[in-house]
Amino acid sequence: MRNAGLCLLALALLSISTTTQGWASNGMVTEPADTMGMGKFKLELSGAYAKIDTEVDVEGQTFESAAQVGITMQPYVGILPFLDVSVKVPLFYTMPKDGDSYFEIGDMDIWTKVMIIDPHKKPIGVGTLVVVTVPTGKEEVTAEHPYPTGSGAYAFYIKGLVSKYFMLDLFGLHGNFGYHRENIGGDKLDPNDPAPNYFDWSGAGDFRLWKFVYTYAEVFGNFQPGSDAKPVNVGIGLCVGFSPLFTVDIGATFGAKDSSEKYSIFTMLSLGF
Repeated sequence: MRNAGLCLLALALLSISTTTQGWASNGMVTEPADTMGMGKFKLELSGAYAKIDTEVDVEGQTFESAAQVGITMQPYVGILPFLDVSVKVPLFYTMPKDGDSYFEIGDMDIWTKVMIIDPHKKPIGVGTLVVVTVPTGKEEVTAEHPYPTGSGAYAFYIKGLVSKYFMLDLFGLHGNFGYHRENIGGDKLDPNDPAPNYFDWSGAGDFRLWKFVYTYAEVFGNFQPGSDAKPVNVGIGLCVGFSPLFTVDIGATFGAKDSSEKYSIFTMLSLGF
């Protein structure tokens, strides 16, 4: 079953999973343009709790306002100085207001990032991020499983990245703009459903407080052709690094406009060498 509510829920799940998709300094949704470097490895282990404000109709029964815990494992490898690759494995524990909770894998992402211009060497850095989503999650919606953890189809996502650093890299500004091509090879959609493809955008600023300790704030959202809803979210976070290779993040995002996610609280552990 597909409807506008499920489309909004899918965007909420994307928000949860991308919140845990971070970089070398912190767990922003907004992705900086720089890469890790050849031969470097990083593993991110993260968890997020999200309150979802939506409802779905399944078999004549209405399910309202679920909460969800997302757990993500994502290893990154620097293949070349300007090329990183990664695979994101998300797990979700969904807690409907009515009915039993359930735990299962979501759709996995195959992730490639290319730095075109290094922001640490040039006035403005430019990069791109390409993601292919594999439908490993469960799309089926039943009374026992009212909220899906997968889309049931492949997806393609390309995002342009821009970054600029100031004051010997103490302060950074970042902007992203991306396009999602959803439902590749999936079931044919109802003509009355909104188009599954959408654009997203984000902007962020991060500031190094001391050595490997960073704080950041950001705003991000998306817009979908044929849909009146244009969700906007804001996020804040703190990244505490015990070394350049070992950091701990805490942060939160909040729905500011048209968002089916009321709020999300997350933490992330990053290990590298």
